[in-house]
This record gives sequence, C-alpha cells and structure tokens, in this order.
Amino acid sequence: MPAAGAVGAVVHSGWVILVTVTARDNVPVIVDRRRAALIGDGLPSMPVHHIPDGLDRDGLATLIDRVRTAAERYAEDAFTSLIESIRGHCRLTALAHRAPRPLPPTLDGILDSYTATLIADPEMYLAAVSRAAGLADIPVVTFARGREVEATADALGVDEDAVDAFLKGLRASLGPPWQADHRTAAAAAIGALEHGGSWRLP
Repeated sequence: MPAAGAVGAVVHSGWVILVTVTARDNVPVIVDRRRAALIGDGLPSMPVHHIPDGLDRDGLATLIDRVRTAAERYAEDAFTSLIESIRGHCRLTALAHRAPRPLPPTLDGILDSYTATLIADPEMYLAAVSRAAGLADIPVVTFARGREVEATADALGVDEDAVDAFLKGLRASLGPPWQADHRTAAAAAIGALEHGGSWRLP
C-alpha cells in the first residue's frame, strides 16, 4: 500500500496552490505541487467584493450561486486530477489549510459589514476546496492562519527556524515555482501527517 500523504492548500479568490507531501526514509518529500483554477466560464472571481454595476441583491445572490457552483466543480476536478497524478506515490490521508473565518449567515448581513465583504469571496473558495476533499473521503485538518510553520515545528519536535530553513531549501531541489504559498501549503501538509515522532529534517 502506498505511504500516507497529505495535501496542503493555500486558497485565493479564484485559484488554489496545492502541495502534496509524503515521507521517504522518515524525511518529508514533495510529490506534487500545482496551481488549480477555481473559477472559469467568464464568471467574476470576487462577486461580493466587486459587485457588478447595476446588480440588485437578488441578482447578486444568483451570481454568487453561479460562482459557488463553478468553484465546487473546479475544486472537484482539481482533486480528481491530483489523486490520479499521485497514485502510486502516496494515498491522501488529509487536506490541510487555514481555519475558516466566521461570516454573517445571510447575504444582507455580509453586505452590511465591510470586513465581511473583504473575506466572503476567499471563504467561498475555501469551502469549495474543503467540500471537494470531503467528497473524495479526505479528512480536513485546519490550522490558525499564519501558524502552519509553528504547528509543524511542534509536530516534529524542532524549532520553527529549522522548519523554515528546510522549506526554503527545497527550492534548490524542486526549482521554481516555490514561493511563500508553496512553503505554507507544504508546512500545513507536513503538520497534518501522522509520523509517530519518527520524522526528521535533513
């Protein structure tokens, strides 16, 4: 049976970075990294933050439903493609990403809060990614935003500088793209994997 693996996700409005990690000889290794679109078909990526001119609330609600449906379909496709690509390398036992942020329960409540209008779109895409993982029977693990490296350091029993150095050093072997989002996603994935205290960082 393939080794356990986890995929870390950093979600943006309309796209997501996915980094899949497993272990070889008790050392974390990257087996896949990709950017996947979460919107298409000419739809706006941020319908709440950038409401089209002349659209009333009923029309906006309809547009948001269309964007959400598209995001869910794209997220499902992304996970189907990922699972097929890593088959033979590892089996996914977790999706790891930042914890969702609370929003008012209604569209009126969101539109009446400037802060909510700033985060409603990315939260919609985060929910679509989580939903796709659930449909693929992949458990979801969440971390406080910005605490992924800290959580990984705690899980491995090392300091944060060691984790940060390891993640930055991967660029030399992987090549570009290997940016902050990739490192964050990788940290989340490593932190989500069960390792029984046996993993080490080179």
